[in-house]
Amino acid sequence: QPSSLPTPSAADAEPPAARASARDSGRPRQPLAIPGAILRAEVDRFHFLTFGIERDTLPLLVEGDLFLRPSTSGTNVLRFPEASADPLRLAGFTWKDNTEPLVRGTAAVIEEPVGAGRVVLIAHEPGVRLLWHASTQLLMNALLYGPAVGHTATGD
Repeated sequence: QPSSLPTPSAADAEPPAARASARDSGRPRQPLAIPGAILRAEVDRFHFLTFGIERDTLPLLVEGDLFLRPSTSGTNVLRFPEASADPLRLAGFTWKDNTEPLVRGTAAVIEEPVGAGRVVLIAHEPGVRLLWHASTQLLMNALLYGPAVGHTATGD
């Protein structure tokens, strides 16, 4: 029987952090799980999620293997730098020949328009048991400002 479900395209089969350069070189296509590291992320300081953050980079506590492709229709609020003289890893453990080349250029926080609303995608736990304060502000801004941004008061 024919299925009514759409057939996944080739793009849907790609891992979250697939990189053409990694595929061409014969290396793995997806980062190995990071047991725990602090990585430097670039901040879009003109977005409502970053209200109150006054630096161009933010130390982000990262663990796991989930990294988001940069959005083409939304806003990449936090992004790991594509290329930089500064190191990506600030502290912790990463896989030498896997993590840095595959994670560079991926997004950590994305605000994506969906219909008349928006979805905020956060790849890594922003509060980490309220131990890591650098990214907690992003979560609070999403909860407090997210519903109000882009809405017009009606006077009702």
